Amino acid sequence: MKYTVVDLFAGAGGLSLGFSQTKKFKVVLAVEKNLDAQRTYELNHETVEILNDVCDLNYKEILAKYKKIDVVIGGPPCQGFSNANRQKNHAISMNNKLIKIYVKSICELNPDVFVMENVGMLKSDVHRFYMERNEQSTIESNNIIIKIDKIELISAKYYNPFLEEVINDEQMLMQNIWEETDYNILNLLLKNRNNLEKLNKSLKLHFHKFGVIQKKLVSSSNENFIKSKDLVLGGYLKNYLEKKENISELLIALDWSIMIQKMLRRYLEIVNNNIFVSEIYNKNGLFCSVRSYSVLDYILKVLGNRIPGYYIKNEVLSAVNFGVPQKRMRYIIMGVKNTMKKEFSLPKGTINKKSFFTVRDAIFDLERLKPNFNVLDDIKGIDIQHLPIEKNQLQLNLFDSDTIYNHIVTKTGETALERFETLKEGENFHNLALNLKNNTYSNADRTQNTVYLRLKYDEPSSTVVNVRKSMWIHPTIN
Repeated sequence: MKYTVVDLFAGAGGLSLGFSQTKKFKVVLAVEKNLDAQRTYELNHETVEILNDVCDLNYKEILAKYKKIDVVIGGPPCQGFSNANRQKNHAISMNNKLIKIYVKSICELNPDVFVMENVGMLKSDVHRFYMERNEQSTIESNNIIIKIDKIELISAKYYNPFLEEVINDEQMLMQNIWEETDYNILNLLLKNRNNLEKLNKSLKLHFHKFGVIQKKLVSSSNENFIKSKDLVLGGYLKNYLEKKENISELLIALDWSIMIQKMLRRYLEIVNNNIFVSEIYNKNGLFCSVRSYSVLDYILKVLGNRIPGYYIKNEVLSAVNFGVPQKRMRYIIMGVKNTMKKEFSLPKGTINKKSFFTVRDAIFDLERLKPNFNVLDDIKGIDIQHLPIEKNQLQLNLFDSDTIYNHIVTKTGETALERFETLKEGENFHNLALNLKNNTYSNADRTQNTVYLRLKYDEPSSTVVNVRKSMWIHPTIN
């Protein structure tokens, strides 16, 4: 008999695959919202039922259909609200809420065992929930530790007493907030203020849209502090669109209006998420006080204290210790019902630093294969039967075909190629000469270290993260 498994936030199916490979588990249901990931999952797990949205699960139907769920697995996203706040665009990361959905799913499906994997930083105090109005009894009954946090709504430079009046009246808040598309277009203009080339490109690209927005702004009456700022912005925007004059005045006015709109959006997010606000106050800027608690504390206590609860172990594990050529740190939380045998341990990696697999072990053989630049050219893949490839231990584990698929790269432009050619293994965008950084980012100094990062052949790779911020370069090829 195999144990039945439900995989939440299943992605392309890696976690399901690992459980299936043991021959002791049968994955019966997977939940994944991303349609491309769903297609990949379905291709590799043909008999598994796939549902779209973890927020819409009918737990009674699942239990009626599959009787008993032995194991729940999954890796819910967790951004951490402090990371979101750093950009001052959002007060709350919606990804954090998915952790609560995962915990609720365990409580409803009542498996004997659960396994959750997440970012290594989950154990950090950075990853916190803001307390919602309806959560007080859950927090108190589980002795979850509460901390008072302050959220900066707007800095002292932009403060006006009217702003307090607005956020205390939801109707006024909605009357003064811009449409999302208008905000995004004008915010893009502000982001490019330090890069004249990008600024002019944005103005040219969205010229018609700026004209439509400008008419909305000047139609505002001068009835309050926010509308008066919108009126000023509309005047400068009109002047610039018609005469290409006073760009500095336009940017100053835009700065004021965007900061105000960010504040309104931030507070609306707090309202819409039912966050408990204990105080709003002006002290060198406008702030609100909220209560917060650790994501990890919530998981451990809610699942550990329920009846029957779970005996839980948790630890950060590194994929490189398990034979993956990547220094990927993952936080693993495993719970076994406390009515069962309690003694268990998380796996220990058996590969030490001297034996780590490297980037060279993983992809050196691909150097001799000419890549495709177009997905349509890769439909048949690349036949590698004729290649005299001496497989190392890692490749013996990876190779299961005489055809290589997805050996596709983007065509490198002249500017990027010039940059690539100057970078040595381990170097990135910050190592470029100043003349090679120009007209790329609004603030080149704040660029991620994974942009234009040339991999080191003889070390494991760093963690593969968000593709947009990880423009990696082959160790030797440009």
